[in-house]
Amino acid sequence: MAKALKKPSEAEIMGSVLLRVMRDHSEDLHNEPWHTGIEIEIWDSVLAGEDGDTKHFYTSHMFRHLATKAGGWWMWDDAQERPVFLPKRLWAKAYAELKRIQAEAAVKAPSSKV
Repeated sequence: MAKALKKPSEAEIMGSVLLRVMRDHSEDLHNEPWHTGIEIEIWDSVLAGEDGDTKHFYTSHMFRHLATKAGGWWMWDDAQERPVFLPKRLWAKAYAELKRIQAEAAVKAPSSKV
């Protein structure tokens, strides 16, 4: 007898939709299926949208809604060479670490004077 397929949960469905929309967004902005750092770029706009401080107000709220329903966020994993889903708590930690690394890199970057 064939094993019955498990019906996906709403969170799993929303996670799949979120991944598709993130990839579409990357294609639209950068002509790449997953632009390096797209997860940070989009999440930054989500956070800016909370204050209404973004020209992409609707888009930022759409991403926030999908992330909330999915219970997390997608992030590129170099080892697996693909995006992986992180639950909200783990994404918050990863995001904080990525922003710290970005800030350090910005401080270390030589300033270009013309």
